[in-house]
Amino acid sequence: MFDAEWLPHIGVNDTHIAQVHYTPTTCGRHQLFVHATTSGFTDRQSVSLRVPCKGDKVPICHKGRKTLSVSGDALQAHLRHGDTLGACGN
Repeated sequence: MFDAEWLPHIGVNDTHIAQVHYTPTTCGRHQLFVHATTSGFTDRQSVSLRVPCKGDKVPICHKGRKTLSVSGDALQAHLRHGDTLGACGN
């Protein structure tokens, strides 16, 4: 049997499953915590992420070759055509 609890509950689609979808409601740094139990073993982990605020720039790997810093407004367009988050070579 597997049981999980994600905190905070706000923005998490289902707090009792292993892989959740998180929809932040504000920009800035966010941290999620999970407390999971399976077959009698318990583990606690955390996940940190940064949601860019308007005007912030984030690094992307453009076409697999060149690292660019783009605004949050341009990020989705880059991700849609295959660019990835983070600097190239990571």
